[in-house]
Amino acid sequence: MSENLKKLLPHFGIIFLFWLLSVIYLYPSIEGKVLQQGDILHAIGVSHQSTIYHKKTGKYNCWSPQLFSGMPSYQVSETPKHNFIFHSIQKFVRNLGSRDISILFLYFVGFYLLALAFGFDKFISAIGALAYGLSSYNIIIIIAGHITKAFALGYMPMIIGGFYLIYEKAKYWQGSILAILSLGVSISLGHMQIIYYTLLLLGLFILFEFFYLLKDKKLRHFFIALGFTLGIFILSILPNIVSLWEAYEMSKYSIRGKSEIAQDTKNTGLDKDYALSWSYGIAESFSIFIPNIKGGASGQIGNDPNAMKAISPQYRDIIAQQNHYWGNQPFTSGPVYFGAIIVFLALFGMFIIKNRIKWWLITATILSIMLSWGKNFPILTDLFFYHFPYYNKFRTVSMILTVASLTVPILAIMAIKELLESKEKEEKDEKKKKNMLKTYFWIAYGFTGGLALLFFLFPGIFNFLSNQEKEYFNQLSQQSPQIAQQIQDFILQLTLARKAIFQADAIRSFLFISIAAGLILFYIKGWLKNKNALLGILIVLIFADMWSVDRRYLSADQYQNKRKVNAFFNPSIADKFLQKDTDPDFRVADLTTNPFTDARTSYFHKNIGGYHGAKLHRYQDIIDKYLGYEIQMLQKALSDTSVNIDDVLPNMQILNMLNTKYLIINHSIFPLLNKYAFGHAWFVKNYKFVNSPQKEIDALGKVNLATTAVIDKSKFPGKYPEISLKTELDSAWIRLIYYSPDTLKYEYYSPIDAFVVFSEIYYPKGWQAYIDKQKASLVRANYILRALSVPKGKHIITMVFRPKVCTIGSKIGSIGSWIVLLTIIIYLIFAIKNSIQTTKQEKTNMSHSNDERIKPKETEKKKTKNKK
Repeated sequence: MSENLKKLLPHFGIIFLFWLLSVIYLYPSIEGKVLQQGDILHAIGVSHQSTIYHKKTGKYNCWSPQLFSGMPSYQVSETPKHNFIFHSIQKFVRNLGSRDISILFLYFVGFYLLALAFGFDKFISAIGALAYGLSSYNIIIIIAGHITKAFALGYMPMIIGGFYLIYEKAKYWQGSILAILSLGVSISLGHMQIIYYTLLLLGLFILFEFFYLLKDKKLRHFFIALGFTLGIFILSILPNIVSLWEAYEMSKYSIRGKSEIAQDTKNTGLDKDYALSWSYGIAESFSIFIPNIKGGASGQIGNDPNAMKAISPQYRDIIAQQNHYWGNQPFTSGPVYFGAIIVFLALFGMFIIKNRIKWWLITATILSIMLSWGKNFPILTDLFFYHFPYYNKFRTVSMILTVASLTVPILAIMAIKELLESKEKEEKDEKKKKNMLKTYFWIAYGFTGGLALLFFLFPGIFNFLSNQEKEYFNQLSQQSPQIAQQIQDFILQLTLARKAIFQADAIRSFLFISIAAGLILFYIKGWLKNKNALLGILIVLIFADMWSVDRRYLSADQYQNKRKVNAFFNPSIADKFLQKDTDPDFRVADLTTNPFTDARTSYFHKNIGGYHGAKLHRYQDIIDKYLGYEIQMLQKALSDTSVNIDDVLPNMQILNMLNTKYLIINHSIFPLLNKYAFGHAWFVKNYKFVNSPQKEIDALGKVNLATTAVIDKSKFPGKYPEISLKTELDSAWIRLIYYSPDTLKYEYYSPIDAFVVFSEIYYPKGWQAYIDKQKASLVRANYILRALSVPKGKHIITMVFRPKVCTIGSKIGSIGSWIVLLTIIIYLIFAIKNSIQTTKQEKTNMSHSNDERIKPKETEKKKTKNKK
């Protein structure tokens, strides 16, 4: 067995243990059971028809008609053909077990590789890997179904590890290959928010490295590393050019871009209130080492029997129905918990670590926590939201805590390494050093274990009502003074229950920190001398701490039979009826739910709603101003038996212009036919010209859209046919003769030059129109629809979706994939060659060394003979 293989065997053993641990934790997933993951169901719903289309035709459609009446499908379904290199790697990783197992395993391995790149011992690296992999947020997103986010977090440590090798160790090629593969795969997953946070952390690292190397007068190395960095980005981006190009392109037209009618002119991204709705509370940040500082996950208090013990019997039923969580986020699946022991060690490390890299880690940690506060810390948030590139394109700002969830375990294991090394070195001023070590130890313990004990003993320093609850109870007391005392009694009982939840975790964290701190104190004092014993006990303690919290949010009991979960997509009577309609292009509104957060309808039909984080901004404007109201009016009318639905439907102009042919009012019966829908396309007899987006959307509520087209002439100033009230159009007709997601053909006849509006969503990047194979110019009408000036006579109109991002981008992506593959092959050839040469050299050196040992003996023999 070669020496290199012997060195690798312990690492393979640890990685195997990571895989085994992942299987043990998530064992139901290998039995064919699955989690009820909301985001996974949504993803299946919106991509199902694209999957069917690919199976039938072998093609990937770039336009998805299944959600929000039509939008680009780039982020709805995968197109892996051009990006075969990174998709193949990700496919391999996904097949290391069930999907859930492969995610947890990737967490462990990703951090383990980072730790090895940093130069940590394998056992210390394993501690960090356990802490990162079992960080509560990383586990919670698995059950939530945030799969692309979870995999991206698995690759994040490897990306940082690769760049660390380049800048700190000058291992340019090893670091580059690790960085290219991990960054490239991460980008291919499409979770741009995690990529953004990763690059933010990386940018901060490179900035610190610049100042360090400038101080050390090693700028030559910095610029070499910067050159490799540029190469890494090019090779990571090229195969992913389609996803990055479309994300950039879509950002201009989706809700992640600037609204054309918004009042906030400074904002070029998401609506600020929407983007900051999930802001972490400042006090809630203590959850990093006390998980239930604000109650943990949203849910009923009645599910916590320990909390209910503190409640008076007459209040138990009503208190049991109250929220277990009292933070100020709308709701949460659980806290961001890094681990009580890990936070203690990280804080200890901030004082004792000598490596300059700690200042980058400390800065990134503090910045991550402060940015997670969002609207609760507007000074910093506004600076980033309005002035930092692309920061305002993302929502759920609390997600940036994923940065701290990586940096804190690194600080923790750096502290362990520093502690062990300080004991092994003999220094002149050892007594003074020991005293400083103890001082820092007590400071770290005081700020973690001491605070946890303080919170347990004096819970009254916190408020146990959310801001929303306080506002509600104040309003209720003012409106009904006669029940004010009852409200106060209720608040008292609710507070008692929540105090019990709070105190249970405060004392829990105190105990874990105290046991670990006692162990370290024993080591500092020399009472515990075996470092392996220290590491072994720490691994057990950290594992017990993290595992027990994670099981609150993800346990074997939550796995269900796959058939039961998939029943979500079993077709109802209404669905089966609609599937029999031979019309290839009509839309459906499901009035049994909120259509604009519903992906199930998209699984079967072309949906006026859907579920997507980057719907077109103009469509969202229509939802906010008209479509949402029309849905509410229909739901109200259907619940009122005295109202004739035929009196309501003609006034639902937006639904009608979207060709909403059917309304699902109950899945157990046939849907309601909307005979007032405008159809696939229609000739108009009048124009309403406006000169701004605001006037354009306002005009929709003031004209008859069946006969009038609203056009923003400042954006589409061309000539339009004279059609005003001409009766000749009464004999005109148009019909759809061919349909596919990316291609539509219409046949029409008109005795005069005319103007046609289509019930299809206008998107400026990619849709092209032809009249009898002659290119024509599409116009946007009615704020969101396509329209076209057409010549008189009988003709064929063809509309095709051929965006450059799909045509040119795919070719660039394929070339990029081959370049990356060739780079990897060349690197492996040279690496193997160098390894062989190194092994030969080592053998030669060993042979020379043996010869040197033999020669003195032979010389001694000769001397003895001469003497004789």
